[in-house]
Amino acid sequence: MRRLLWAAGAVLVLLGACASSTTFGPVRMDVPEGWQVTRRSSDSFQLAQGTAASDTDDAPGTATAVFDVYLSSDQTPDGYRERLREGGVGAKVEEWTVNGEKAVVLSYEGPATAGPQEAVIFPSRRVLIVYRAAFPNDRAAFNKGLPAFRRTVRSIEFIGPADRRA
Repeated sequence: MRRLLWAAGAVLVLLGACASSTTFGPVRMDVPEGWQVTRRSSDSFQLAQGTAASDTDDAPGTATAVFDVYLSSDQTPDGYRERLREGGVGAKVEEWTVNGEKAVVLSYEGPATAGPQEAVIFPSRRVLIVYRAAFPNDRAAFNKGLPAFRRTVRSIEFIGPADRRA
């Protein structure tokens, strides 16, 4: 009986530690433990590792890292790289396949970016995701949240057909 109770308790602890899922427009993704949706608009949302202060809060939020998800983005990988180059910033470029969808990952840092950042573009879905520390040049926060960000990106599933303009 003790083993059964211990096992049931362990399962509850594991369930509590699992990421939740959120769907926004055509994007479904796992939300890492300790992260939450802190802002939504008609074509974007933000996930933060911690809380975000609203315009009416007296106290600051506790977020250390954030990523913004833009739906219906006209940003292309080449256009994004060109914009970075214009700011004197080079980017390391990788291509991933996420649940059958091509993703272009740009990792970069420079004077125009206020610390390291990573952008993921799904060209056929017109989705842009930008990850950064919540405060400029906070490399420790960026590095700490980066594995969760990448796991979240790799969890993305798209609902509905791809955009034919891409």
